[in-house]
Amino acid sequence: MANGQNGGGNGSFRLPVSHHPLFDTADVSAGQQGQVWFLGGNFTGRPETRNVTIPAGIALFFPVINRWADNTDCSGGQIVSDGFTEEFLRELIGGLGDQVQNLNCTIDGVAVHGISDAVNTPYRVQTPTSGGFSYTLPGTDNLLNFLGATCWTDSSGTPIQVDAAIDHPVGDGVYLMLAPLTVGTHRIHFHGEAGSFTEDILYNITVAGD
Repeated sequence: MANGQNGGGNGSFRLPVSHHPLFDTADVSAGQQGQVWFLGGNFTGRPETRNVTIPAGIALFFPVINRWADNTDCSGGQIVSDGFTEEFLRELIGGLGDQVQNLNCTIDGVAVHGISDAVNTPYRVQTPTSGGFSYTLPGTDNLLNFLGATCWTDSSGTPIQVDAAIDHPVGDGVYLMLAPLTVGTHRIHFHGEAGSFTEDILYNITVAGD
């Protein structure tokens, strides 16, 4: 079963690991579209500082800390489903989410209030769709490969669909949506601890003028 810490960012997993902002292998603009851009954490648990430039008028959406789980797995080199129910997967990551500690976020040095209590914060969100959500992976060089599920690949490069009806991907985390920042420089720092995993990300952001 794939279980990712801070997997959210840039809208989906459609970008290859070798060209994805979550892995610092691509510019923050990669895969972004529309008036809301996604900022991500990481999968390493190590503190990171990222220097990014975004256009004016763009809102930002990011997880302070989050988890996702699904039934994607490999057996004998073949793609299989672990067969866990959606309810089980939700309870699994929900219980882990309840144990998150030391949650905080500052924006230009100003603390976001109401975020520290992982159980009761209004910024905590669970996947709302019944059955979970579907997502698409590149045929090769994708997130599941990175996490060790190497059978989730298509040598032809054809994208691979993870189907909500079969694999029940679900997410649970503390997320923030930030209105467009003014032109100039800004700092967003977020931190959270889940067991031995610590998320600590500093974004130095330049908002470019027209």
